[in-house]
Amino acid sequence: MGRQLQRACGTLGAALIITAAGSASAFVPVPVGGHPGEIDAFVRVGYEFGLIEPTENKASWQKANWFVYQVGAGYTIGRVGPFEDFFVRLDHTFYDIPAETSADEVRVDPALPGPRTCIATVLADGACEFHPADKGWLITPSVGTNLVHTATHSFGLFLQGSVPIGVDHGKFVQPRVDYVAGGTQLGVHITSWFGFSNRIFLGSGDFGGDEGQNAAVAITNLLHFDSPRFASEMLKLGIAIGPYFEGDLTQRSDAAYDAAYTPGYEDGVSDRIRAMRFALAVLPYMQITDYLAVELGYVHKFFGYDANATMFLFGGVRFAAQTKK
Repeated sequence: MGRQLQRACGTLGAALIITAAGSASAFVPVPVGGHPGEIDAFVRVGYEFGLIEPTENKASWQKANWFVYQVGAGYTIGRVGPFEDFFVRLDHTFYDIPAETSADEVRVDPALPGPRTCIATVLADGACEFHPADKGWLITPSVGTNLVHTATHSFGLFLQGSVPIGVDHGKFVQPRVDYVAGGTQLGVHITSWFGFSNRIFLGSGDFGGDEGQNAAVAITNLLHFDSPRFASEMLKLGIAIGPYFEGDLTQRSDAAYDAAYTPGYEDGVSDRIRAMRFALAVLPYMQITDYLAVELGYVHKFFGYDANATMFLFGGVRFAAQTKK
């Protein structure tokens, strides 16, 4: 069961892992690979777009427009003592984020009043650059296992961390950085073509206070629909769809945005940053062979606040190889 797409980092749906129900065999956590003795690898490109919402004041809202590039590989060891499907992974994420500014070309509504005060960088055209452009690299090692694994359902745990390289931790718009994170994942077969999955993710953030990222929880519940194999019994299509929730467990503030858009900043008033996002995830996949799959996905925030992107689109390819029979 369970074909899974993973977004190892990012903003909207940072901890998002999407599963699509598979064949009548037991739950497997990726579209290809994930069986004992298999190596799997992926390449993926993601695009964050929609709106950046750093404060409640809509004058601060900007257009999101940035990319993440991911490569990673994992190995499923199999049974280790009482643990089943034990795996290890090492994923890499590279990102390219433009500057956060009040310039008309990036503001959602230039007719709204501009920043009251700029304590960051004043650009040549008079706009305020709240945070500069940023490029960085995240290394994400992870381990996981199933505690229960039958032909119709599985339940497991995972643990991962982030090693940031060249990351500007003080920016509002940045990929998710969790020095320590973990959670649970559940997959259930209801029929051979229909299933359900749940994933709960808890992330520590980067312990940076106002110059870092908040701790967060993310919960995904998905319904999975799969076609039978066709085209010489090789090709298979599937889609997962369902709600995604992400909410910060701690909060911080951003002085550059407060000075520009928060009334009473001079008297010590600040607009807390504590994101909450409710979104819909739609994730199709195409399994070309037992060892090759194409993954696509779209996540759309419908309501919430303090989002550093409201929409996310990605596409990628996953490969696998059997190392033992």
